Amino acid sequence: MTSAKRFSTEKATGHSKRTSSAPDAAQALLDTADRAFPGYSAAVHGQGYLDLESALKALAP
Repeated sequence: MTSAKRFSTEKATGHSKRTSSAPDAAQALLDTADRAFPGYSAAVHGQGYLDLESALKALAP
């Protein structure tokens, strides 16, 4: 295990004992951010609106 902090997705997803690193979780948040809304502008909205449910599903086994 690296020195990166790890967390369990079990409580959030119901899946057992899988852990993800903080960089994995951050990347999942960015990859699943919602950019498909009227008026989206990267300059204003950055990566978009974070979609926590989609990010947790992306981390699930």
